[in-house]
Amino acid sequence: MNMEEFPSGQRGQTVNLLRLASMVRIHPPPPKKLRFLNATFFNISAFVLLIINISRNKNESYGGEISFMDKELALKFEKEMRKICADAKEASKKKGYNYNPIRFLQMLDQFGGVETAKRLIKKSKDSGRISDGFTRLAYELGRRDLTMEYVILKPEYSKLFTPEEIDYCKSVLGN
Repeated sequence: MNMEEFPSGQRGQTVNLLRLASMVRIHPPPPKKLRFLNATFFNISAFVLLIINISRNKNESYGGEISFMDKELALKFEKEMRKICADAKEASKKKGYNYNPIRFLQMLDQFGGVETAKRLIKKSKDSGRISDGFTRLAYELGRRDLTMEYVILKPEYSKLFTPEEIDYCKSVLGN
């Protein structure tokens, strides 16, 4: 066989082809009843896994079960954190600043309000630095009431945080 007759770009290379064609089997779909059960089971399983994962991510610093009341309180805390972010953004616009807490909001989405606060407090305590967000809000805008630390010190949220975390917030705010 002359290789020049069939220019394929494969000159000098060996191509292994099977002598026998392989057989493709096409199976009929499962009965409708079984398809519904499989789809339902998959959706329920995925939902349960999602809830478990969210619970682990948002509450990992608690180290155990959280009571229903604490979960409700944690959600209320997170809602207030989101509100102060929006209020801080508005207040900064009025003063000609451009404060946009993008990373803080990302952390709220990823970890929830309580875990975000705990992580940021730990980071500040470990580094010995006050966060940039606190500095901008408290000193540049003069709005300590829009800081995470101010919200943490509200008596209603005291059971979500350790005494050490609360003391840290008091020291930062100068209380």
